Amino acid sequence: MEVNNLLQMKIFFNAIVLGMSIGLILDCFRIMRITIKFSEILVGIQDFILVVISALFTILYMVSFGDGYLRFYVVFAEIVGFAFYIYLVSPIVLGFYSKIFNEAVKVFKIISVTVFRPFAIIYIKLNRKFSKKEKKVKNYIRSICKNKKKHLQKPSDVLYNLSTGRKKRNIN
Repeated sequence: MEVNNLLQMKIFFNAIVLGMSIGLILDCFRIMRITIKFSEILVGIQDFILVVISALFTILYMVSFGDGYLRFYVVFAEIVGFAFYIYLVSPIVLGFYSKIFNEAVKVFKIISVTVFRPFAIIYIKLNRKFSKKEKKVKNYIRSICKNKKKHLQKPSDVLYNLSTGRKKRNIN
């Protein structure tokens, strides 16, 4: 392959864009971490996924545009693009996301108060009403169970609740 300056400049600037896209992927992971609290293990897994993705992007980029040669200036350009994104663009993106997220939380609170609150009040009132009746039913069932704990006699010893005249055997 013939290497000319125009091609190398194109590879360099495209590598800067690749570094910025890796920074964007990092921001996606950061937004997920801000929104949902992850354990340290999951954060480590996310970092590993980021490293794998960036390595794959770099390898695929070099295979498709640089004939498979990994050149130092390409890695340097990716680092420059990544740093440019992290220090200049990422604060804007995260600030925009935090504003959107905060507004979404406010809207959700308004919706929950206006829509879900009446259902919650109805649930609480019904629960109180049924809990009183539930206690009465439980007490009634307990009283029935206490009365039913009497030992039964063998059928040969009882004839219509009258004794047959035979001596009762001790069951125990």
